[in-house]
Amino acid sequence: MFIRQLEYLVTLAREKHFAKAAEVCHVSQPALSSAIRGLEKELGVMIVQRGRRFLGLTIEGERVLAWAQQTLASNIDSVRQGIDGINLDEETANLVKYQNAYAAAAKTLNVVEQLLVTAIGLIVTA
Repeated sequence: MFIRQLEYLVTLAREKHFAKAAEVCHVSQPALSSAIRGLEKELGVMIVQRGRRFLGLTIEGERVLAWAQQTLASNIDSVRQGIDGINLDEETANLVKYQNAYAAAAKTLNVVEQLLVTAIGLIVTA
């Protein structure tokens, strides 16, 4: 099961239309339908009532939807906690250090290259 499938289910429940849900999720309608069918197969329950169009969620689908919403909210909280633990000032300072070191190394390589060209020129003319 993928987080993406849960996002598709939540979006489908909100939009109540396969094509609209697919558009919101930036996927094709067949891709969204396939992902929902995969979720149904994996869970062993029918989640969506289908006809020629979206007819709603089954009772099991409503339970899966509630779980999916809770799971997605929990994942968002986890990501936020992870971001809170990052010291962006320190990370930015490290990035600047690496950029400066890279620039210094590039200058050094240019000097070495110029010295080699000069040395080769002296050897060839000697």
